[in-house]
Amino acid sequence: ISDQGWIAWFMVAGTLGKPITVYGDGMQVRDILYVDDLVNAYNMAIEKIEKTKGQIYNIGGGSSNLLSLRQLLNFLNEKGLQLDILNSDWRPGDQRVFFGNIKKAKQEFGWEPKVGVSQGLNKMYDWVQENKKVLGKNL
Repeated sequence: ISDQGWIAWFMVAGTLGKPITVYGDGMQVRDILYVDDLVNAYNMAIEKIEKTKGQIYNIGGGSSNLLSLRQLLNFLNEKGLQLDILNSDWRPGDQRVFFGNIKKAKQEFGWEPKVGVSQGLNKMYDWVQENKKVLGKNL
């Protein structure tokens, strides 16, 4: 897995019966962000461009939208997917916990994520199921 796109990869691989490799114990935690919230962040930053230009912001799920690899695997199992999970040693440099501090974006242009973990996972899962034929051609 990579630090970006791991949720999509797990969902697509699980849906298509491809093996999923879990490095370490799978308890790595990341903040997650639904794409609509990312687009909203860009739009809100543009609306306040006089304040935001030249600034750097962390845009992510923040501490309110955390998910471990194992939690995602449990979600997929609950959806009825038969997962082929391979286990491997920890990757060098892999962070056990990561979440972005999104406070500056909220303070300076009023942005924060609106889509929670459960809602985002369900929306992503539904999209993968609706598009699995196309996704299968690209793997």
